[in-house]
Amino acid sequence: MKSIKIKSPAKINLGLKVIGKRSDGYHNIETIFQMVSLYDDITLTESDTGITLHSNNRDIPLNEKNLAYKAAYLLRERTGVKKGVKIEIDKNIPISAGLGGGSSNAAATLLGLNYIWELRLSKEDLLSIARLLGADVPFFLSGVRAFGTGRGDELQILSVTSKFYVILLNPGISMSTEWVYKNLKLELTKGRKNISIKKFISEKREVEDLAVILFNDLESVVIEKYEVIGRMKDVLLSAGAYGALMSGSGSTVFGIFKDYSSAKQAGEMLKRDEWSLFLAESLTGLDNVYPGEVIV
Repeated sequence: MKSIKIKSPAKINLGLKVIGKRSDGYHNIETIFQMVSLYDDITLTESDTGITLHSNNRDIPLNEKNLAYKAAYLLRERTGVKKGVKIEIDKNIPISAGLGGGSSNAAATLLGLNYIWELRLSKEDLLSIARLLGADVPFFLSGVRAFGTGRGDELQILSVTSKFYVILLNPGISMSTEWVYKNLKLELTKGRKNISIKKFISEKREVEDLAVILFNDLESVVIEKYEVIGRMKDVLLSAGAYGALMSGSGSTVFGIFKDYSSAKQAGEMLKRDEWSLFLAESLTGLDNVYPGEVIV
């Protein structure tokens, strides 16, 4: 039986602007996705029948509600393959935290099963399935940084010339994306004079300038209910971050640092019992995102 172990990275949103509500219930957005080096480990082992799911984290569903499970199920439906799989998820990425852990797990599952089930599907084939799983899943199959429009699944891959470092602070609050969008006051977001994400991309700016686009239309909704989000932003800035922002629909807040030593020094200052802290770096090439250790 074939088996493969894949690292499944987190993402942050360097900017997120909500354009308006769609007829399908989602919202049109503009965002910049960036992969970072905080990983879950996914191990896929071929089996004769069925899909089973195991994890070290008791808070994630181990059934069809899990995106990795859905990915395996949908791949079987689409291809007619009769083989099964045992999916093991070693979670390091906080859940429901704005870091895309579930979406990343789904993408890693699609990539791994394409190998161990010997499906030989193209990237476009995998992307068509990814779009059915969720708005963030296609990004994790596409590139380390991308400009997302529509639901976030219409992607323009962006070149990356240098890396930066991030401190991620997570207060242990699981956020419902549905709740955040439901409580968003769109008339307020339209009135804000946000820096254009498209303009930022066209000017090819780098680390020092990232603070220019660090805005998130969803942040105010979450801060209104959870003041710790604003407090985490403040302490990151006080510790020397170029900029700080809530990622996605929360509840993780990240601070950007140009070099490892300043990020590490800030991390030492910011260790608290009230939140989890992760030091990571931005990923710069898709080749090193899913190294895929094959276990035969």
